[in-house]
Amino acid sequence: MELAGVPGYFQNMLSGLAPNSPQIDSGWKTPLPIVHSCIDSEVSQDTLDDFSRWVPDGDWPTPKPLHRVALFAGVYNHVVDGVALTCNRLVAYLTSQGHHVQVFAPTLDPPRLKHAGNLFPIPSVAAPGRPEYRIALGLTGSAKEALAAFKPDLVHIATPDVLGFQAQSWARENGIPVVCAYHTHFAQYLTYYRLGALEGAMWSIMHRFYSGCVHTYVPTTTVAQELQDHGVQDSDGIRLWTRGVDTKMFSPTKRCPEWREALGIDDGQPVILIVCRL
Repeated sequence: MELAGVPGYFQNMLSGLAPNSPQIDSGWKTPLPIVHSCIDSEVSQDTLDDFSRWVPDGDWPTPKPLHRVALFAGVYNHVVDGVALTCNRLVAYLTSQGHHVQVFAPTLDPPRLKHAGNLFPIPSVAAPGRPEYRIALGLTGSAKEALAAFKPDLVHIATPDVLGFQAQSWARENGIPVVCAYHTHFAQYLTYYRLGALEGAMWSIMHRFYSGCVHTYVPTTTVAQELQDHGVQDSDGIRLWTRGVDTKMFSPTKRCPEWREALGIDDGQPVILIVCRL
């Protein structure tokens, strides 16, 4: 089984589970180290209700030494979206391997998702126009105490918000390496909200944030190229972290001959379904 959905900084940590930085060349000018997938085929629908029950199948060697990872995210259990699911899958996998993970993120009562791992709630306010999302107000004194007591040897940041910048500063002051994941194309979102004039400022903010991270993990080579074109981070710091597909949920075993017949689709004719946000 290949290791999927786990950032590159764990390749050395989880020795024997994945090749050491294989190279790809998908039209990108500089080949990117790629991280292979493990969290693609083992997650089913009940994951939405309880990530704590998810443990990957297979004969996994115990990683040595064990690490302590502090993960900071803008979403984790108060909304069900791609970022929340990815972060929960990552934490579920790492904890199943014996690593210690402490998550710092906004939350709601009751949460939409029974999350994986330990979560320290961060004060937040509702996002304007999108009340289901929360804007973290930053590291409180109690959060800093919890972070210091946890003694992480790595800080992983999922969102370049106030909480992310403060976590980055804390890690820098304490000599702890920082990595980050690029989940949301914030500069592109500005156009949708008729704030395109601020795009230059947004790229400047992202350059400041991501250049302060040892690695930036991106989902595709297209995103990697765009970040490099805007000077956010050079190719040495960018790592490709691809996403997997839940093959238990999306499986040929769920094929429905009656549905195909009702639509006049021949048994051997491929059917393509595209689901996206408009």
